[in-house]
Amino acid sequence: MMASYISDIPGPLKLINFFVHCIIISSFFNAGLCFLNVYPKVRQIPVTGDPGEPLFLTPLIEAGNINEAKKASRVGVLEGAEHIESYSGYITVNKSFNSNLFFWFFPAESNYNTAPVIVWLQGGPGASSLFGLFEENGPFYVSKKYVLKRRKYSWTSSNSVIYIDNPVGTGFSFTESDSGYARNETAVGNDLYTALQQFFLLFPELQKNDFYITGESYAGKYVPALGYAIHTKNPTASVKINMQGMAIGNGLSDPEHMLHYGDYLYQLGLIDLNAREIFHKQENLTRSYIEEKNWNKAFEAFDLLLNGDIYSYGTLFYNLTGMKNYFNYISGNKTQKGGNSDIYVQLEKVRRAIHVGNSTYNNGNVVELHLKDDVLQSVKPWIEELLESHRIVVYNGQLDIIVAYPLTVSYLQALNWSAAASYKTALRYKWHVGNELAGFVKHAGHLTEVLAWNLLFDSKNGFFNLTGFDNYYNYLHDRGSSLNGSYDIFVQKTSTRKAIHVGNSTFHTIDKVQNFLREDFAQSVKPWVEELLESYRMVVYNGQLDIVVAYPLTLTYLQALQWSGAALYKTAPRYKWQVGHDLAGFTKTVGKLTEVLVRDAGHMVPGDQPKWALDLIYRLTTNKPFH
Repeated sequence: MMASYISDIPGPLKLINFFVHCIIISSFFNAGLCFLNVYPKVRQIPVTGDPGEPLFLTPLIEAGNINEAKKASRVGVLEGAEHIESYSGYITVNKSFNSNLFFWFFPAESNYNTAPVIVWLQGGPGASSLFGLFEENGPFYVSKKYVLKRRKYSWTSSNSVIYIDNPVGTGFSFTESDSGYARNETAVGNDLYTALQQFFLLFPELQKNDFYITGESYAGKYVPALGYAIHTKNPTASVKINMQGMAIGNGLSDPEHMLHYGDYLYQLGLIDLNAREIFHKQENLTRSYIEEKNWNKAFEAFDLLLNGDIYSYGTLFYNLTGMKNYFNYISGNKTQKGGNSDIYVQLEKVRRAIHVGNSTYNNGNVVELHLKDDVLQSVKPWIEELLESHRIVVYNGQLDIIVAYPLTVSYLQALNWSAAASYKTALRYKWHVGNELAGFVKHAGHLTEVLAWNLLFDSKNGFFNLTGFDNYYNYLHDRGSSLNGSYDIFVQKTSTRKAIHVGNSTFHTIDKVQNFLREDFAQSVKPWVEELLESYRMVVYNGQLDIVVAYPLTLTYLQALQWSGAALYKTAPRYKWQVGHDLAGFTKTVGKLTEVLVRDAGHMVPGDQPKWALDLIYRLTTNKPFH
């Protein structure tokens, strides 16, 4: 009966009726001053017309025909990109299996001879790096009419950027044998290294330039894998790569130390204490399989926890939250706008209409000063007594900070009343208004606990001094740019295929690469990161709104790193990162490690905050501090 009743919780008007004869409390009693496959599935379309032939550059490079290879790889004219120079083609990384990596290279639009060279690697695993090119940080995006439009903030404006479909079998990259697919990060790193050796023969003028490896999501493994390959092979290589650093965005790098989804989701108010315990059990099970090196079981345990790639029924994440979007939990949220009601009510005609005359419209400071001594006192005993005879609804807006949902739940757990034990074990249900998920609700005795989706409590305090951010009740002040979703169709058009020299090659979906890297999922690249940090600058950045590779999870893994700066990192201060007048996020730097939290961004940081992401990559490539 209860489940049926809760699932049918009505909309606002009936909810108000539900509150009749209830005491409504707005959370101010104990107050004080998977794969990580977040990318859309590629929509494959049939090849039509004459797309030309694929361009395999390795034979020309090996024959020393560099000028011919470069000329052949020049991308043809594309509407909207007539003045953008770029090069593309295939580089063979394993002749035995005919394994080929596809790349699309954009020379820096300014200072090409000295500009840093960046390689961008998408995650997935199995997501095409063309997603990053068109949706996040490339020189243009694809319009709804399938025409290229210039992006305001492009990494190619001051950097030469290589987008590689990696690993083999991703995007336009392919192999003719199952044995050619990567099964671990050593293979991923070796294939990328082989491709870059040939790339720098094709563009020898760039060998002296600073080189950086970047990527997001599952590229939290790719980036260290390639970095480690370069680091170990460079001393004896005939083509040396001038690697200076790397950037990992929302990266899965060390799963064992990053399995804290339960605590994080609880902190966000998306699950309750009981659900957190369920998460903890599944996380501990996953860890046990990792300790046993039972990688297949470890993947299955995680898949049930969050990702849902192999289970037809819902994951714990979906079943307990009702959400499918785990890389940005407020996707589609609109910018909070200020109102003008305070001005309006002081207009002459309004004052006259509402009979207030020339009375002062107070700002509340005086009242606040008079209640200073009351702020930290509690009304908990009164609540306990009232619950014995009156229904009480305690609700929180999900986005509040000053009176956050976890803080409210902590106090509700401490209440001493007749239904206290029932409350602690009660189930929490989804609350729908029409077809919308409005929030979550729990009943016990006369108490109803409600978490309202995307609502906030308006109040003030002084935490600006510590964070530099004055919007403490909703840290999503600005949503940033949205991603366009037509690039996969665009790159499969006949004209595009012909221009970028892929012929009728398949633009692969993610599935096969995922399957082959299944046992790689729960394995760690932590030792490589530790060694790389002794020699190379590394930026590890996270979008604040991400769930799947959340900032707290990344911090847990960074805290576990064993390197020369480990002790200093744990005690280092965190600073504000400003881009112009914008508070872009927070950062700390110790030795060669820089940790960055990007505000108002989800899993795909360059797509959500392109201006700030460009500043981030600029600081990496110029070795300019973040504060």
